[in-house]
Amino acid sequence: MTTRTAQTIARGEVPHLQLNLESCMQAGHLGKSLGRRKGIFDPEKARLLLQSMSVREAARQPGVSRGVVERALLTPASAAAD
Repeated sequence: MTTRTAQTIARGEVPHLQLNLESCMQAGHLGKSLGRRKGIFDPEKARLLLQSMSVREAARQPGVSRGVVERALLTPASAAAD
């Protein structure tokens, strides 16, 4: 966001953005979480699946992307347990 855009929003010249910001702040105060829910993914289970299938097939099983499985492989097993 440019400084000019930030100044415009701060002055309230973009009412729909201001209203959206206020709604988000109000939801936070009410204890509501915003955005997408975090998926549950077990890297150890993915490692077990990868012993018998490809990365694509191992990603399809729990319903995650191939990138999630590949990142789990790059993370050492001891760091994933922490």
